[in-house]
Amino acid sequence: WCVFCSQVHRLGCEVVILLLELNPDQVNLFNWAVDRCFTGSYQLASGCFKAIATVCGSRNYPCDMVTLLNLVLFKSSDTSREIYEISMQLMQVGHTHTHSLVLLPLWGPNN
Repeated sequence: WCVFCSQVHRLGCEVVILLLELNPDQVNLFNWAVDRCFTGSYQLASGCFKAIATVCGSRNYPCDMVTLLNLVLFKSSDTSREIYEISMQLMQVGHTHTHSLVLLPLWGPNN
């Protein structure tokens, strides 16, 4: 990878971070970034994942926790040590957020 390509990649990551931070109500934007993590080239996928991790890890970003958890689990098997470590950090963030969720039973004595 050339130095110029690295700079363009870093700039692209910053753009995705800003787009996500400034448009938290745009679910399609978040879904686009998640989709790129699964279907994009390796550089695009890792860049979008880093952007999502930055946004979701720094504050309580409004996103679907199941989608985020699926992404984190998928990225935890990445061959890049950096991506693996980021996914583990996000797993801790997800663990913290899920403690505030109330889970309702799917079945019970009335069902």
